[in-house]
Amino acid sequence: MPKQRKRALSPSEEDGGSRYKRPGKQTMQQEELSMYYEQRNSTFASGSTIADPSSASVKPLTLCAIKALAGNVKLLMENPSAMSLLNFLPQSLLNLLFAKIAGRYPASLTPEIIVEVFVDLSPGSLTELVLDEVESARHSTVWKALARSQKVVDVNGGIAGGLTALSINHLQIPEKQIVPAVARMPLLTRFEARGNMKLGNAVLKELAKSCPNLVRINVNHTAVTQEGIQAVLKIPSLKIAKFGFLKLGGDKTWIDFAENCKAQGIRVATLKNLKLREAEKISDYGLEVLLETTCSDAETLDLLRTPASALDTLLKPCILSLRKLNISYCTVQSIDVLIRALKALQATGKFEVLKAGGIQFRRSRLQNTDVQAIAPFFTTLRHLAFYDYSRINDLRPILLYAANLEYLDLTKTGITAEDLEVATASEKLKFLNLTGTGANDSFAPALARCSALETLFLDKTFIEGGYGS
Repeated sequence: MPKQRKRALSPSEEDGGSRYKRPGKQTMQQEELSMYYEQRNSTFASGSTIADPSSASVKPLTLCAIKALAGNVKLLMENPSAMSLLNFLPQSLLNLLFAKIAGRYPASLTPEIIVEVFVDLSPGSLTELVLDEVESARHSTVWKALARSQKVVDVNGGIAGGLTALSINHLQIPEKQIVPAVARMPLLTRFEARGNMKLGNAVLKELAKSCPNLVRINVNHTAVTQEGIQAVLKIPSLKIAKFGFLKLGGDKTWIDFAENCKAQGIRVATLKNLKLREAEKISDYGLEVLLETTCSDAETLDLLRTPASALDTLLKPCILSLRKLNISYCTVQSIDVLIRALKALQATGKFEVLKAGGIQFRRSRLQNTDVQAIAPFFTTLRHLAFYDYSRINDLRPILLYAANLEYLDLTKTGITAEDLEVATASEKLKFLNLTGTGANDSFAPALARCSALETLFLDKTFIEGGYGS
């Protein structure tokens, strides 16, 4: 069976459009823009009411404007007069336009164009700003303008506008530039800055102080420590927190945090989704205190490469609500501890996603006999990632019990054709990853019977005549 390889999408294909249009087509779009601009100007001049941009009469033209502008950042830069066209677009379309520009041509955006189009154009009405990987957004000009445009107050003293979402992923922006802007964003509900090693605790402390409605935060791979994390955990509205690859501090800092919050009557966040991937400087007990304090209602928990050894005890605070769990590359105390944890999760009837690749025990590795022992507790799973077990060559027990699987990742396991017969008997399986396994042509009949299969990975297998072909 031919292998399905993932082809890199062109920037425009990623946006759901066709490939980049030729200059002739762009010229046609520019002419349509000019006509649209004249139409809007004449309407304003006559005092007529502007039609709703979402109505059938103008929808095609506004969509054309969005596509043309998103594909011609240089046109905007070289022709400042074209910027005035944006004054006539509704804010929802401006948000869409910026997302397209940032996603497709981030290198073409200058600090000036960011400020003019998305900050000064309509202060107070822009609700979501996405600057991911836009290097020019690091410039202090952007952040001074952003701080200046926020916290719009109406005549009655209430907050009339401002950002509700700010995303600056993979940008090395000094936090001294971010703090003044965040201080003027009281309506912020989402903040994402993963991959910024210049971002530290000062930004999170300002979020805790100025953004009482924060719901989601992602600071993976930053310089944030437990001091900043504990600050934002005191925001009661916080539901999704991604603190992966951070230094969480020692156990005592979390014991003190829990005790102080309780003593002072501080209402801490009740998280729905917590990511602590590869947490440093915290032990099993510190994790237990953290989860007990903030995760009584958690549905998703990512503990990849954390010191989560006493799983049965660790998961007790959220055992009744947990739906998704990642314990890949954790060193669990023993097979009995793992069984108790899985048994408790199965009993709730809610648990459906398990990522458990490369698990080890303190004195041994996972064996075929261990697979037989844990398999009966996989009956509720719809998504299973069970990878990096090259020594395990009998996966039939798991595949027999996990009959409701839609997603199955068996990368780098010793799966056999006989095992696959069991897995592919399911009419529900939509995703199958056999990368790095011993899959060969004998697997083909079983794969051919996967009536519901939509995605199949066979990289680095023996199918089609050679390993790695």
